[in-house]
Amino acid sequence: MDYEQYLVDVSKLETPEEVSELLYNLSGVDVFQNSRKREIVEYRSLLCYILRYNLEMRWEKIAKFMKLNGKDFDHATAIHSVKMYEVYKINNKRLEILRKKFKPKTKEEFITESKLEELANRFKQLEAKYLKILDANKTLIVSQEFTVNEKEYRTLSRKQKLIYDERVSLILKSFKWKEYNTEFETINIAQ
Repeated sequence: MDYEQYLVDVSKLETPEEVSELLYNLSGVDVFQNSRKREIVEYRSLLCYILRYNLEMRWEKIAKFMKLNGKDFDHATAIHSVKMYEVYKINNKRLEILRKKFKPKTKEEFITESKLEELANRFKQLEAKYLKILDANKTLIVSQEFTVNEKEYRTLSRKQKLIYDERVSLILKSFKWKEYNTEFETINIAQ
């Protein structure tokens, strides 16, 4: 097969299903077979490499995709498969020719469905925490009872608050002066 005739714009391939189908059409190898034949392992490695670096899928998502297609796979297997691609491409030149046909997406196109899904889940978690804290604060505010002075203080201007704070500071110091002092200084008088 002449691989040079194909030039694939990966930005048009939005799902791993499309990538794996195209790879099957180009290579004729079913990477989802539960087989350890060298050719299948090498093309499976190429698929994982493309999913990771061209579609920027997370390891867990690659493993999930492989499992959904009947291949026993976990994230560690996906990591190993991508690492081994560097070795496989040395011995199988067709792998690198095929990989070069998959143009990487631009930075703007890198947000994939899996990333959006993760962000949506994270948003839901943070929103739940926020609502919980908000409810706790409402309960706290409702349970607080302010004195008349505290309520009045909240209505003062900034300048008035400074004056108020200065006067209250003096009053608080006067309480300290009125406290009974149990420590006495001993004065020696020379004879």
